[in-house]
Amino acid sequence: MEYTIEFDAPAEKIYQDFTSREYWQTLMDAYRFLTPQSEITSFSSGERGTDVAFVQNLPRTYLPPIARTVVPVDMIITRKQHFDRYDHDNNRAEGTYSASIPHGPGSFGGQYSSPRPTQAAGCGWPASARSTSRSSAARWRA
Repeated sequence: MEYTIEFDAPAEKIYQDFTSREYWQTLMDAYRFLTPQSEITSFSSGERGTDVAFVQNLPRTYLPPIARTVVPVDMIITRKQHFDRYDHDNNRAEGTYSASIPHGPGSFGGQYSSPRPTQAAGCGWPASARSTSRSSAARWRA
């Protein structure tokens, strides 16, 4: 599978947003419309880059009846994101993502990679990601 998402902003600005705690807290606030309990469980930024982990708890009663037959408890989704340090010389960034659902349909993960400068043409951050999911492979352009 391949996904393309284009941002109308410089790559470095997108990277700054993805590596700020404020961005992830705003995302958790938005997720609360879907999952009443969404919270950042860890956030760190330093020499090795930025790591973010968060959990979303979707009460079993919110699940469709068919899903309740295979998910016997609340659906807990754990997501982890890692962003390497931004490479200013090459206007690039890389990272990884993963998500898992214990007692649910499984997990997936992959890698982010911003484009070579010739691909970026100085705008946006088309990031490609290859999924390591058992069921599908995804290439994202963000």
